[in-house]
Amino acid sequence: MTGDRSTNANITVAALVATVLVVVTTILLITFGAWAYRSERADRNAQLMRSINVEADQIAVSLALPIWNIDRPQIARVIQGLDSIPEIEAIVVNGGGTTYALTRNNGARLVPMNGRVPMEGLIVRDRDIRFGGERIGTVIWATGFRPELRHLAPLKLREKEGGVTVGQGSSWKDPRIFFAGYGPQASTIGANRAGRQIARQVVAQLSNL
Repeated sequence: MTGDRSTNANITVAALVATVLVVVTTILLITFGAWAYRSERADRNAQLMRSINVEADQIAVSLALPIWNIDRPQIARVIQGLDSIPEIEAIVVNGGGTTYALTRNNGARLVPMNGRVPMEGLIVRDRDIRFGGERIGTVIWATGFRPELRHLAPLKLREKEGGVTVGQGSSWKDPRIFFAGYGPQASTIGANRAGRQIARQVVAQLSNL
């Protein structure tokens, strides 16, 4: 009996030690993962800010000469050429006695905007446009994030407003197509939850074939 009690006690202690080690290791892994994520996010954010600042400076320089000459057709061409810079979500240029305001449409093209350009939730940079040391105009441009859906165009999932309506993770127009991390789920936590939910839905749908 004494031997049995000793054996059981040893097993209990070993199990306790193993449990403590698992808990401690898990905590350490979670802590390290969170630190690594924050560190990488900070590095990427700093890189993005540097890129945005350089881009803003270059735009201001490219507009200086045509605005100084009040060459409105050339100003328009320079601004329209910014369509090829995907980071630009909206831009407002004041110069040559004219205001040029453009924003991305649902087709991801920069198009003229009447009235106030919506810049809420975007990263905004503004620069003076100078020529010969004289301030001759200003440029304000904004960058941000939008779902990239152009590659899905052949599937005809878009609504008239430009987006894709999703319910329970799948497209309303074609329930065979699933979206994880889109719309209200557009966050790291939301994408993880949606991924688990969608995985179950896909398995269930495949089992019915």
